Amino acid sequence: MFRVAIIDDEPPARKKIHKFLEGDARFTVVGEAGGANSAIPLIEGEQPDLLFLDIQMPGLNGFELLANLEMETLPRVIFSTAYDNYALDAFEIHALDYLLKPFDMARFRKALDRAAADLEKNRDLSGPMKAMLTDLGKRGVQRLLLREGGKIFSVRTSEIISLKAEEKYVRIQTAARAYLHRATLAGLEAKLDPAVFVRIHRSAIINLDCFQQMEPAFHGDHVVLLSDGSKHKLGRNYKEHFLDRLEGGT
Repeated sequence: MFRVAIIDDEPPARKKIHKFLEGDARFTVVGEAGGANSAIPLIEGEQPDLLFLDIQMPGLNGFELLANLEMETLPRVIFSTAYDNYALDAFEIHALDYLLKPFDMARFRKALDRAAADLEKNRDLSGPMKAMLTDLGKRGVQRLLLREGGKIFSVRTSEIISLKAEEKYVRIQTAARAYLHRATLAGLEAKLDPAVFVRIHRSAIINLDCFQQMEPAFHGDHVVLLSDGSKHKLGRNYKEHFLDRLEGGT
């Protein structure tokens, strides 16, 4: 039996999918959520085989939610949405199907049969999905979900000033406060827009929009001053790329 989670901000939409799944012995619903803050703990805790996932939701959209999952193996995904303009992106990340609301039982059954056939093959699409999500994230991820002290915070990436690796954590600084999020700097870098964020040291990334000036330090080193008054060492191996980015390079 395959485990299913239903993620949609509209209760009637979740109820409809739940009802359509009733009586199908191949699937069991392990949980449902109305947004990313509750969906991510549910998905990471229950490890469902299949997600029915809305795209247009408050806070993080469906693609951003997937990009924020800290999982080795991602679940299969069937998107359900009232908007058809996301279809290409959905299939680019190897979604099993794309249900355009309002859909009927016949259309739902077709998607469910496709999901069952794919799951029975036990194909792991996590690699291709994560690669495509990285590409989509660079074009559109507006928020990150940060976990600290058992709480989950939704933070706009535009509000992030700097990120600094601290052992198994990354300190993410915004104008309002700092967050100590358990993750790798490389993992977070993959989710950030490379047109805005640049690595200046093996343990530090800054928001170029927050750059103020570069100052000389000892022995030919330099430090970078940001809008919040913080100073960050500029690694020698990153200096050339950083200066190129400041001049508008890629």
